[in-house]
Amino acid sequence: GRIPIMIKSRFCVLDKLLPSTLEKLGECNADFGGYFIINGSEKVIVAQEQLAWNHVYIFKKNENSKASEKLYFYSDIGALFFAECRSVAEFGKWSPSLLTVKICLTSFPKRGKNKVNDKLKTEISSLHFSGGLYIRAILPYFKNDIPVTWIFKALGFETENEILSHICYDDRDERLIEITRYSLEDDKHATANSFSKSCPILDQETALAAIGQHVSKGTQGIRVRYAYEILQKEFLPHVGIGQGFELRKGFFFGYVINKLLSAQIGKRKTDDRDHYGRKRLDTAGPLLGILFRQLLAKVMKDLRLSLQKKCNLEKNIFQISDIFKSNLITTGMLYALATGNWGADKQASRTGVSQVLNRLSYISTLSHLRRLNSPGGSDNKLTKPRQLHNTHWGLVCPAETPEGHSCGLVKNLAVSAFVTIGTPSMPVLEFLEELNTQNLTEIRLEDINSCYKIFVNGCWVGIHKEPILLTKKLRQSRRSGDLHNEISITLEHKDKEVRIFTDSGRITRPLIVIGSNHLNENKNNI
Repeated sequence: GRIPIMIKSRFCVLDKLLPSTLEKLGECNADFGGYFIINGSEKVIVAQEQLAWNHVYIFKKNENSKASEKLYFYSDIGALFFAECRSVAEFGKWSPSLLTVKICLTSFPKRGKNKVNDKLKTEISSLHFSGGLYIRAILPYFKNDIPVTWIFKALGFETENEILSHICYDDRDERLIEITRYSLEDDKHATANSFSKSCPILDQETALAAIGQHVSKGTQGIRVRYAYEILQKEFLPHVGIGQGFELRKGFFFGYVINKLLSAQIGKRKTDDRDHYGRKRLDTAGPLLGILFRQLLAKVMKDLRLSLQKKCNLEKNIFQISDIFKSNLITTGMLYALATGNWGADKQASRTGVSQVLNRLSYISTLSHLRRLNSPGGSDNKLTKPRQLHNTHWGLVCPAETPEGHSCGLVKNLAVSAFVTIGTPSMPVLEFLEELNTQNLTEIRLEDINSCYKIFVNGCWVGIHKEPILLTKKLRQSRRSGDLHNEISITLEHKDKEVRIFTDSGRITRPLIVIGSNHLNENKNNI
């Protein structure tokens, strides 16, 4: 396949040419490039916003009026919450694995004189100790909800106290411990009622078989193997893929449940979807990469079907051009850039990704090259995503946005803002190890509450006792050049977390550092 080349990019013939050479070729010296030429017209790929991967989000569930009336009886807040994490490995497949953990409300049976109904009501009232609320998880490839205890047991955690200590870090938080104990006790009854009344889940193999029964109806060995592979590859892949990461996945899963239950009992607020620190931009490179993967998968599928047909016809001699469409990737790329419909499948593609470059004036051209688009569609009547957020300061222009149905959804980068390319996280992990960060495999559970959690690209890597000193040394290393200047370091005292990001798609801006009442930078560089 032939992939279009961006003008003035590293692979373009105009890259790094002298101004005099560009004039001889008839090119403009003031043209920054950044667009494509498709069928003779200039096309620009508009950057697409999305929520950051590997971050745990807590949102409020939308309940109907009848359920909300019942909720006020069981909960002080009168609402249910759910946590979700779209997990993507740093080096691995591109599509994210979605983990959802939700708090559910018991549906009590209607009143009646039926004896079976009364018996069922007695069972359910003894089943849910926490006032009608219980926790369930939704894993990739699973249609049914799974009790959280099953997942902990399948990861190798043996006792309930061990599971409880990975969810509740503070021994003095009686309310959180109480609701967690109720949930673990509820999972016991759910096990006895759904999987096996004679054999409650006690070991890892039985837990894997119980999880596997939701997707496979084979023997216990097949169910165990299927559930084990999903937990290894699809369950929190950003923490690790393969064997040896069960403990770290248990820590992160407990952290997800801790955030969810803290929101349910009113200790913390829900996450803000419009916070720009949790947004990432898909620029031209990632968007072309996504399109190429989809087209390549389509080519491989067509090749497999063609080979099967030829084998069924029992023809031993055939040419490769008969079974392989060599121009499928080329035509797919050109079609997406020409029409703006992004995706190999025309039915489920995004629209308006590629646009004709605005050449009305030089300023309008620069503005079009730095344009951002928020997903969700302009027909959406929600006002929150359209409003100016305080985290837009220095990153997004507060004035430049179109009028009408796209107002607030189509934005432009600020003058000094730039989008990160992304760097490997290994140098940061090595630097954290030198600064005495305690690894999750070595820490004591009772030390978690007194220390700050360290996250690198959303993955919990350890804890540290002196977070202010740690962030100070990290920033000094970034300014001195020991670490890459694109790395973001955030210290959150409320959640007791240090978050470090090295991923691509973050919008950042330069800062002037002032020390001892004078600028640290040379005035000529400003």
